[in-house]
Amino acid sequence: MLEYDKLINDLSNEFPGFEIIPKNQSTLMKIINVILKILSFGLMKTFMTTFVTTIGSKVYVPSSWEWDETSKISVLRHERVHILQKKKYTFAVSYTHLTLPTKRIV
Repeated sequence: MLEYDKLINDLSNEFPGFEIIPKNQSTLMKIINVILKILSFGLMKTFMTTFVTTIGSKVYVPSSWEWDETSKISVLRHERVHILQKKKYTFAVSYTHLTLPTKRIV
């Protein structure tokens, strides 16, 4: 897992406070899960088990995040883009006091 460990190290150096947190250990994720279930009339059942969610420099992963190294690396590179977007747009919003649209990258 050398490439994965290097990526984790790089992310930790680039983003102070970077952390990977299992969703089932996060009160915030549990609250979001309930809200999503309510808003979707019970249809959103897999938020905690299949989705990776990034807020700030925290990456919340399903508790069963036992994916292969290549998949984890791919997902973390993708989530890095969201962390960079947050950093960029937070500055822009605080500087201009405008709400900027965000682009979802798939």
